[in-house]
Amino acid sequence: MHTTDLEPIQPTDAVELYLDEKRTELSNATIYSHSSRLGHFLRWCDE
Repeated sequence: MHTTDLEPIQPTDAVELYLDEKRTELSNATIYSHSSRLGHFLRWCDE
C-alpha cells in the first residue's frame, strides 16, 4: 500500500491547476468546454 501526503486545496485553485496542465494537450475549444462544465462544479462547491 502506497501512502501519499495530500494537502487541502481550494476548488478554484484545483480547477486552475487542472486547466493549466490540459492547455498544453487540448484544443482551445475543449479547454473552454471543460472550463464551462467545471464552473458548475465550482458553483456547487460554494453552496
